[in-house]
Amino acid sequence: MSGINENFWTKIDGNTATVGITNQAQSILGEITYVQLPEIGKSVKKEEEVGVVESLKAISPLISPIDGEICEVNAVLEKKPELINESPLDLGWIWKMKIA
Repeated sequence: MSGINENFWTKIDGNTATVGITNQAQSILGEITYVQLPEIGKSVKKEEEVGVVESLKAISPLISPIDGEICEVNAVLEKKPELINESPLDLGWIWKMKIA
């Protein structure tokens, strides 16, 4: 995974964006073993690293696809990182942000 925006999906609802990794990125990474989640309240710029995802195959940065402020993280991923590979909008999202 190259760590650039084409490996992330973004769903925008009003002024909140939900972010996760694409199916293609999931296929490249394989079994996810660890997720370092972004810090809630942190302001980030587009293409800034906000965390890390690790798999049996690779370690890749989580890159913000837009400017904004991290407002929520999927804390379940800390104990069950493999859920990233589940239905993206139900369980596989990684963080939410207020759009700048």
